[in-house]
Amino acid sequence: MTCIVGHNGEAQPRTTTLTFHRDGQTVVANEVPAEVCENCGEAYVAEDVTAKVLEIVSPTTTGRTPRDGGRHEQVTGRASRRAGEVGR
Repeated sequence: MTCIVGHNGEAQPRTTTLTFHRDGQTVVANEVPAEVCENCGEAYVAEDVTAKVLEIVSPTTTGRTPRDGGRHEQVTGRASRRAGEVGR
């Protein structure tokens, strides 16, 4: 996939870090599967991956205990959405 930001690089399967801020809390999701531009570093996260990440972090950002008790969950999928657009 050609990067839509720089138009020069090709996005390759990698991982990215997503950061969420809500009500004074910060939640960081590390090693999220994404397609990342080899030229500019722009990350594209698949809709199904976005949904899974939001499912995992939403209880945390609302002050409730995460459904999995705080354990790590692996998220997989194909990229189709820019990381900066997660949750919009």
